[in-house]
Parts: sequence; C-alpha cells; structure tokens
Amino acid sequence: MRENKMDFNKFNINLLAFFAFLLIFPLDYIAYTASSVVSFGFPIGFLGTLLSFTLIGVFFLNKKIKFSDIYMFGLLGGFVFFILLSQNSLAVDYLFWFKTVGIFFTGMILFDYFKQRNDVSIKYVITFLFLIMSLLVLKYSSDGNYLRLSDAFVITSLFLISYQKRFFLTLITIGISCYALYLIGSRAGLMIYSLIAIILVYIKFGFMRFSIFIPPVIYILVMFIIELNSTIVRYGDNRFLRLIFDSEEDTSLNVRKELNEFGYNTFLQNPIVGDFGLYRKVYGEGAYAHNYLSFLSDFGIWGVVFLFVLIWLYIKFCILNFRDRTDYNIFIFSTSTFGIIGVAVAKSYYWLIPFFALGLLYRAISTKR
Repeated sequence: MRENKMDFNKFNINLLAFFAFLLIFPLDYIAYTASSVVSFGFPIGFLGTLLSFTLIGVFFLNKKIKFSDIYMFGLLGGFVFFILLSQNSLAVDYLFWFKTVGIFFTGMILFDYFKQRNDVSIKYVITFLFLIMSLLVLKYSSDGNYLRLSDAFVITSLFLISYQKRFFLTLITIGISCYALYLIGSRAGLMIYSLIAIILVYIKFGFMRFSIFIPPVIYILVMFIIELNSTIVRYGDNRFLRLIFDSEEDTSLNVRKELNEFGYNTFLQNPIVGDFGLYRKVYGEGAYAHNYLSFLSDFGIWGVVFLFVLIWLYIKFCILNFRDRTDYNIFIFSTSTFGIIGVAVAKSYYWLIPFFALGLLYRAISTKR
C-alpha cells in the first residue's frame, strides 16, 4: 500500500519541479520584460524560488534517500558553515544559500520528471514560451537585469534545441537566441551559448549538416569585421565590439582583472577557509571575481571540493549517460556545459546555474541502473 502512495506522490513532486523550472527561467523572463511594457510587475521568479524551497521538504518525505544523497546534502550544507564563520556575512547571504539548495533540488527532481514523462508536450510548452520571450526581447530596456534575463534565455533555448528534431528549426532557434542575447547585452552569455549551440548541432545532426553553415558564417563574420573597420569610432558605444577590438579601454574587463587578482591573493592568504564576503567589504555591493576564483576566495578548500565534484559528475555523466542521446540527456549536457564554462571564465558563487546543473548531473548518475 505504501509503495502505491509513494508512486502517486512522486508524480506530483516531479511535476512541481517542472513548474518550478518554468517559473524560475522562462516565466520569470516573460514577467520581467513584460513589466516594462505594461508598467506592472509580478514576482514570478520569487514564486519559483518558494516552490523550490518546498521541493526540499517533499524530497525527504517522498523520495528514497541513499548514502550518496547524504554526501551531496553535506556538500551543500558545508557552504553555510563558511558563511557563519565570516564576520562579513549578511542575512541576504543565507537567503541566497537557501536559493542554491532549492535550485539543486529542482534539478534533481526535474530529472525524475524527464525520466517519467519524456514526450513532445514538453517541447510544445517550451516552444510557446520561447516565442513569447523572443518577441518581448524587442521591448527590452538596457537598464534591466541583463544577467538574469540572459540566463533565462540561454537555458530556455538550450532546452528547446535539445528537444528539436529538425535541422532548419534548430538553426532558426540559434539565430534568434544569439540576436536576443546581443540585444540583452550579455557578452559572456552570447559567447558561451554560441559555443554550446555549435556543439549541439554537431551532436544532434552530424558533421555533414554541421559543416553546411560554416562557410556562410565565416563570410558573414568577415564582412561584419570589414564593416566595423569603417566605423571604428563607434567601438566605445558597443560593449561587444569594445571587448573584441578595444579591450584595453573596456572598463568592465579591466575591473574584472582587478577583482580576479584580488580573489587570487585572498585565496593564497586563506586557502583553507577562504574569506567570505571580503569582496563586498573592500569593493562594495555586487563585487566578486567573475570566475572560479569566487568559490576559492570565499570558501577556500570547500570551494575547490565543490568545483571538483561538479566537474567529476560532468565527466562521469558524459561517459555513462550521454551516449544514450535522449532529449533530456542532451539538455543536461548543454546546461552543465554552460554552468561549468560560466564558472570557469565569467560567473561567480552568486550564480544559480552550476547548482542547478549539479542537481541534474547527480540525479542522472545516482539513479542510473
């Protein structure tokens, strides 16, 4: 009798994880950008976060706990110890830690949903939301939270590409996504997404189809650069062009170099426990190393352990699971690749994607028979 009840509850919980995913990524994007059009906002992303908190409790009540699960929960729980240890921590740091735990459980249970219901209805839902997101990006205001919007667009687009079967539609999706990320203004998002999209085209359609659009892409790129050379005086007005052609004058890039050096020195001085919150104390709110040094400087050896586990699970997933080439396995691969590259070169501890990827990867490996 208990087994039947457990199976029924699992279905409900898994569906809740899919709802949380929609609220945190595509629906939050839609609500945020639509608010600039209708002058009224609704905290969709906040609802998704609350739902992810709920998933923590229902997981323990309705899922079978393994010893490996306890190790993973301990890994996540260890972060709060370093926050408690620091004199620079604030109440908002604990809230963000809860968000990371919530998004981890969302990833875990979302994998169960994929395994349980891998049908075309998922693709139709994401396609509909992607079309709305693509239209709303035309109304995007540059004073918005571009990092948050970029992540939502990348994750939604990768989801859609993973489930698409037609080559032409995939190329259209990639083209729309690249243009949208350009309008949003996320340089790291655009570059990392473009790299992953190229990899996915090769994985899904093979080298022959992949090679078809290489010559026109090269031609367009060359003509684009030639055109830019005739308007070099406008480099400073475009953060993408400034990064490529005039990086020495790129304020954002130079600040990142300074913050990275600060993070490296902080880790050398505190390699065991790090110095959580020191960035904020020295440079002010919102300052951090835009790469893996954020984990090292804030959490010391614990940050190293987290990154090692993330990369180890990623490699193991690619070896054990990815050869199946199911739609959801391709999505897990692309999302995890996005998270790992982002942490390596552009993002920080204050980024939810690697924790989301960790949940997906761990569940995919721990439940594989």
